[in-house]
Amino acid sequence: MSGQENVPDRLKALEDIEKMITAALNSAAQALQELGKERPVEKNLEKLTTSYIDNLEKVESQTLAQISYLTQVATSQHHEGSCYGVQKRVQLLRSAISEVENRVENMSIGGVHEQMDTR
Repeated sequence: MSGQENVPDRLKALEDIEKMITAALNSAAQALQELGKERPVEKNLEKLTTSYIDNLEKVESQTLAQISYLTQVATSQHHEGSCYGVQKRVQLLRSAISEVENRVENMSIGGVHEQMDTR
């Protein structure tokens, strides 16, 4: 799977996290409204706070999954969408090839000069 195919899935996951955050905030707001009542219903409070905590746990686990993925991308570890490591290796190999070419050229020029000096 290429990195381009993975982008919509990553964006969808971030949208899902955003929806979970919204749901958690809604649960918290409803719980506060219930607490503001003259006679809050304990069963409603328990349901709303449980919903809030569940949503926060989902947000945490999904956010950690996204952070883990980004850490892999940033450290060039293998994952489905990364080409940074390969690009870096190609760049280093090109640099090494250029250095070898320069040394060979210098050796050739030096050999020509030595032959001229001996004549």
